[in-house]
Amino acid sequence: MSANGWERARYGPSSGYAQPMSSIPDEHTPEFEGVPRVLARTVHLLRCFTYADDTLSVRELVQRSGLPRSTVHRITGDLVHLGLLTRTASGRYAMGTLVWELGQFSHISVRLRLAAQDHLTRLYEACGENVFIAVMTTTIPETAQVMFVGHVRGPRSVPVLAHEGGRFPLHTTASGRALVSAQSPDWIERYLARIFDGETKRSTVGQARLRATIAAARSRGYATQLGEVDAGAAGISAPIPSGLDTPTAVVTIAASSEHWDERRYASMLRVTAHAIAKDMHEGL
Repeated sequence: MSANGWERARYGPSSGYAQPMSSIPDEHTPEFEGVPRVLARTVHLLRCFTYADDTLSVRELVQRSGLPRSTVHRITGDLVHLGLLTRTASGRYAMGTLVWELGQFSHISVRLRLAAQDHLTRLYEACGENVFIAVMTTTIPETAQVMFVGHVRGPRSVPVLAHEGGRFPLHTTASGRALVSAQSPDWIERYLARIFDGETKRSTVGQARLRATIAAARSRGYATQLGEVDAGAAGISAPIPSGLDTPTAVVTIAASSEHWDERRYASMLRVTAHAIAKDMHEGL
């Protein structure tokens, strides 16, 4: 694919880019606490769609959501009526035009992506690696995740799991760690309170280690992740200085471990982050 971060990548069903079913929050997770049941179920149903599976049958929606078939029929009917879902010629469901329309009015689209586009392309041309911008899914520390909202890549870029629209736990990626490091001390403490001590495939996760990682990122102005998500790849991410009406975001390089040059990438990210922030603020 060309170095156009705004062209949607088309991944096959076996590419590994689909959101894992275990990561789709159900209506009983803390994310939906206090939310009216019908709204929680509606959002839960919409989250069943992924890059790899952009159309789903009623049967697949029932399997993925765990909701009763009658509930799925009722909600999907309402969503089609509103334009949030549409029916294909084969009778499957897909995201509707209203989802796309509303997305264009998001400050992520209107301010962040618009300001970042040229700078991300230049950063890619300088490093030849995956270049991302990412935000938090919510400002609530108990449920926040990192979501990638812009991606520039090319033939030299190492394959990675991250993609536009992809969500990951904050502590597992350089982008997530950089986002956490940019928050207030009180926010960070609330976030750390949700972290348990345990093992992932490639790293140890615990409050003490994560606290030290975040402190280091705050001190040096960027966060790193070395092969803990993608074998053979490493990430480095720096916060984009934000204002009162601009989204909190980070710019990230995901590179092959063989090409890793932390000092060089950190310098590039600082320049890019400040350039994006300047364009965002001037665009207000």
